[in-house]
Amino acid sequence: MLSLPLAHQMGGRHVLLVGCGAVGMTRVDKLVPTGCKLTVVAPEVDAGLAAYMPGGMEVAAGATWVNKGWEPGQVYRVARREFAAGDEGLEAFAFVLACVPAGGLGARVHALSHARGVQCNVADVPALCDFYFGSQCALGERGLQVLVSSNGAAPRLTALLRADIERRYAALDWDEMCGRLRALRERARALSTQAGLPAEEALRFRMDWMRQVTDAFGLEHCAAMDVERLAGLFGEMAAAAAAGRPRALPADLVSVYTESST
Repeated sequence: MLSLPLAHQMGGRHVLLVGCGAVGMTRVDKLVPTGCKLTVVAPEVDAGLAAYMPGGMEVAAGATWVNKGWEPGQVYRVARREFAAGDEGLEAFAFVLACVPAGGLGARVHALSHARGVQCNVADVPALCDFYFGSQCALGERGLQVLVSSNGAAPRLTALLRADIERRYAALDWDEMCGRLRALRERARALSTQAGLPAEEALRFRMDWMRQVTDAFGLEHCAAMDVERLAGLFGEMAAAAAAGRPRALPADLVSVYTESST
């Protein structure tokens, strides 16, 4: 059975991590950059956690610390103790994760989470995972991410594929591509409402036009597309479609509508 890969928007949402050893730190490294408010409950924590604490501070064993000046990119709360049922208000968390040694604690965290309607992931126990992290690679700095998942069956295989993707496509300017395509999409959205097409037809026209343009430019040329001139072309084609005189994209689209050709 297939899973449904989703890109969750985690900014400001509360997430609980039970256990913070080496495996737990792999979760911390993925969660904190999303801007979520991460609570860590563990008697011992990996030294790497300090990188996400204000000033690299450490929390003493047995103590509970709340980051009252929390900012995105920081841990929100740390409790240096064993997890205790009922004292974490699990229903307040968007997700619960357990990275603990094999035994009953992971199953207990999972059961308590489910009882409160909260999705849970118990590391290395696929049967107790409502979702999987998979292997994630970030291309560029603007948020382009690729997730490879085997539904928990073969994590090392997904890691190999992730590494291959990063190696194959490292030379492309992903930030430039993302920036130009975002700008073109926004311009086309604004222009489609001015062309005189009915709303549903305007949406269909815009999506089909963007698909044809990006297919034509491909990964090799998207970083050089001339957004202003392409937006002008979109406006002309949308107006023509509204007037009942649809036009096809020019055959020399890529050679003409790149910045190098202006």
